[in-house]
Amino acid sequence: MLYFKDSAGQPELFSSPLLRRSNAWSVFIEGQKVTFECYTELNYRKLNTQLRFYFYKDGSKIVESSSPEFIIPTIHLRDAGSYKCRVHALSQNVQKESVSLRISVQRVKVSGISLVVQPANGQVIEGETLTMTCSVAEGTGTITFTWYKLQPNTCITQQKVNMRHAEHTMTARTDKDSGVYYCTASNDESATRVDSSVAVITVKLRVSQPLLTMGADGGRAAVGDTVLIQCTSQRGSAPIKYQFYHQENVLETVTVNHTGPGTYRMIIASLEDAGDYYCDADNGIYNGIQRSDPVTLSVIETHSAVHTVTAALIPLAIIAITVTLGFLYCKHKRKPTEDGWLIRVCGHRIRANWLKAHVLPEHQVSPDGDRGDPPSKSGRLESGQGRSIEQDGALGPGPLDSNNNADRALQSDILLDNSLVDHWRLLHTADREYTFLSPVHGTQSRLYYFRMLHTLVAHAQDARILECGLLHHSPILVAIRVVLVIPGHKPWRFATHCYRSPQGKIQLKVHALTFAQENLGTVESRRTLWAAAKATLRGQLM
Repeated sequence: MLYFKDSAGQPELFSSPLLRRSNAWSVFIEGQKVTFECYTELNYRKLNTQLRFYFYKDGSKIVESSSPEFIIPTIHLRDAGSYKCRVHALSQNVQKESVSLRISVQRVKVSGISLVVQPANGQVIEGETLTMTCSVAEGTGTITFTWYKLQPNTCITQQKVNMRHAEHTMTARTDKDSGVYYCTASNDESATRVDSSVAVITVKLRVSQPLLTMGADGGRAAVGDTVLIQCTSQRGSAPIKYQFYHQENVLETVTVNHTGPGTYRMIIASLEDAGDYYCDADNGIYNGIQRSDPVTLSVIETHSAVHTVTAALIPLAIIAITVTLGFLYCKHKRKPTEDGWLIRVCGHRIRANWLKAHVLPEHQVSPDGDRGDPPSKSGRLESGQGRSIEQDGALGPGPLDSNNNADRALQSDILLDNSLVDHWRLLHTADREYTFLSPVHGTQSRLYYFRMLHTLVAHAQDARILECGLLHHSPILVAIRVVLVIPGHKPWRFATHCYRSPQGKIQLKVHALTFAQENLGTVESRRTLWAAAKATLRGQLM
C-alpha cells in the first residue's frame, strides 16, 4: 500500500509529480514525435480523487488536461525550451509542481534535391497539363520549394510544406511555355538553398493549315521553266513533313527541321503539268494532317525547257577583226627560225605558232597569203564555200596548218591539259559551219568557240551557229542546264573560351539539351545532325 506523508508527518493526497519524456536524451531532431508524462501516485486511501494536469513551457501554460500525457506530434525548433507540469486535486484544493525539464531541437538541412517531370520526356502538347515534382532526400521542418524558369530567371511559384516533396502543375498553353526549368529547396531563415538539375520542357504546337505559294508569274509558266513551289504552316512545332501534290499524284515529300517553308522546285516538262497543286502538312500531333487550298497552274508551250545562254560575241568579234587587220595592214616581215617564222603585228614581234594557238585558233594565217573561194551572196557561212582551214574533232579544233604536225599537237595538248572540250564540235561531229566571213580575202573560219570543262558535258543541251550578223560575224547559241553548286564551308571550331565562364557552361548545356530534345531521331544521318547542332550552338553563342 502506498501511504505518503509530508515533512510534518501528515498523510499526503498524492506524491510530487515527475515530468518524464518519451526518450532518454534531451536533444530531439526536428520532425520527431515527443511525448511528455506528468507522473504522480495517489494515496491508497484516496484513489478516487480526481486530478487535473497542467503543462508549462518557459513558464507559460500550454495545455490543461485530465490526462497525465502531453504529445507533440512533430517537434520544431520553436518547441525547444524548459517544460514542467502541475497536478491539482480539485476536491481538496491541493496542487504540486514538477521539476523543470529542458529539451533541445536540432534541424537537418535539406539535401539531395531532385526535379521530376511528367510526361517523363518533358514534351507536352499544347493544352495538356505538366507536373513538376520537387523533392529532397533529407531535411526537417517546414521546407520552402520554389520553381523557376530560365531565360530569363523567373520565379513561377512557391510552396511551404512540412513534407520533403511538393508538386507544381501547369497547363501548357503556347510554345512560350517551353524552356528550361529547375527548383530550389530551403528550410532555414538564412535563405540557404539547394538547387536541382534543370529539366527541358518542350510544348508541341499542332500544325496549322498550310499555304501553298507558287513562283509562277500570274499562275502561268512555260514549258522549260523552273517553278518554285513552297508550302508554309504559320504555326506548328518542327519537324514538319510537307507533301506536294499535282492533282492526286505525290510529287515530293520534304521534312523541315526548323522554322520555315518546305520547298519543291519543279521543271515544267510538258503541257500536262498544268492543273491544281496543293500540299499537306503533318508534324505527328494527333490533330491530323492539314491540307492547303489548291492553286491552279497554267502551262504554255514556248521556249526550251532549259536555261539558254546565248553567246553575244560582238565585242570579241571587233577585237578579232582588229587583230586580223593587223595582219593585213601593219608592216610585217617574217624570219625563218627553228621554231617557225615571226610576224610583226603593229610593231610587236609575235611567233606565228603561238598566235595561231592562242589568238585565232582557226583563222587562216598563211605565210603565202592564199585566198579561198568567194563567199555566197546570201552572206550565210555555208559548208564547203570559200577556203576553210577547219579540220577539228570532238575534243577541239584540228590543225591550223594541215602540213604542220607541231601545230596539231600544240592545239590538242592545250585542250587536254586543261580538260576542255569544244562544245559545238562535240554535238556536230560531221558538220562544217563557220562563224566569220572575210569578204576581203574571201575566206571563212570558225573563229569563236564555246570550250567547257569535260565534267559539264552531261549538262550540255544544244549548240548552234546562228545567221551571219553585224560585221560578218555569226554568234553561237549554247544551251546548258544550270546546276546550282553550294560552296563548302570552312571547318568550324568551337569557341573554347566559353568553358571558362560558369554561366557560359550552364547556357551551353541548356542549348545542347534543348537541341537534343527537339532533333534526336528526326534525321538518319549523324553527320547532318552534328552539322545542324554546330550551327545552332554557334548562333546561340553569338
